[in-house]
Amino acid sequence: MPKYSKKLDLRLPTNHPVFDYPPGVRAQVAREWLDIGMRLERIENLLKQGAVVPAQVSTPQINTKKLQKQIEDMF
Repeated sequence: MPKYSKKLDLRLPTNHPVFDYPPGVRAQVAREWLDIGMRLERIENLLKQGAVVPAQVSTPQINTKKLQKQIEDMF
């Protein structure tokens, strides 16, 4: 496990989804969500700049079982 040197004091509403996770894993889940948010922000910025052009114009076929497995594996 990496060593962390900074602490973030964060207040969330009591009904925030992170509290659906048991104590002891919430910090890891919150870190993963923050990392996902940073990646999404980078993608949005690239899209705004026109650096990334969506490859498909039509609605892509989504393998929902594969997507669900990937999401479960993240947590």
